Amino acid sequence: MTNISNIAQQLKAAASKLLGEIKTIDDELDALNQQRDVITSGHVSKEDFLNYLSLHFKIKAATFQSRLLREMEPKVKYDFGSLERGYVTNSSFLGIYFLTGGFAPVPITEEAIYFYFGDILLEKIGEALDDKFDGEAMPVHECRKAIQDIEKTERELLQRRSELVKTIDEAGITR
Repeated sequence: MTNISNIAQQLKAAASKLLGEIKTIDDELDALNQQRDVITSGHVSKEDFLNYLSLHFKIKAATFQSRLLREMEPKVKYDFGSLERGYVTNSSFLGIYFLTGGFAPVPITEEAIYFYFGDILLEKIGEALDDKFDGEAMPVHECRKAIQDIEKTERELLQRRSELVKTIDEAGITR
């Protein structure tokens, strides 16, 4: 019976060790999640904020530009005769509303403002934000790298955890 007791004790110790490793991995995953939360909830610098804002403006402006060009292409005549007639008669000869991206007189679109004045908006917003940002922000490129590192480590830990759980399950050990 002593031999069976020894084997049972060894199995119990092995199971305890495997469960301890899983707990350690779970604790590491929790720590990584906390690190990610700190990074993702952290402030950005004024420069990085304006870069995000610039990208937003460019996306919106591209939408407007695409719509404007699509509206202009089949309808606007670029030939000398058509343009000269409008010039000579001093009339609106293109028939397009360049601030709305279409042929209907509607309010100026947000996208049009970004298309025509995005750089001016960024400059004015940047001036308005001069004293609103502190110098303690982690640069965006460092945030991205840190998040990539966290995700890589998480994948490795989850793979290791999965292997441990499989070992426990194959051994018939209940958790």
